[in-house]
Amino acid sequence: MLTKVTDSGKPPGGEQALQDFVYPDPQVIEEYREIYLQIAIKVQSLMSMG
Repeated sequence: MLTKVTDSGKPPGGEQALQDFVYPDPQVIEEYREIYLQIAIKVQSLMSMG
C-alpha cells in the first residue's frame, strides 16, 4: 500500500524527462550556441558603433 502511494506521486517517465531536460541533446546545444553567437556578434557590432 505504501509503495503504491509513493509510486503514484511520480508521473511515468518523469525521471527520464527531467534528465533529458538537464542534459539536452548535443544538437540542441549546437543550435543554442549558434543563436548565442549571432546575438553576441550583433551586440558587439552595436557596441562598437556606439
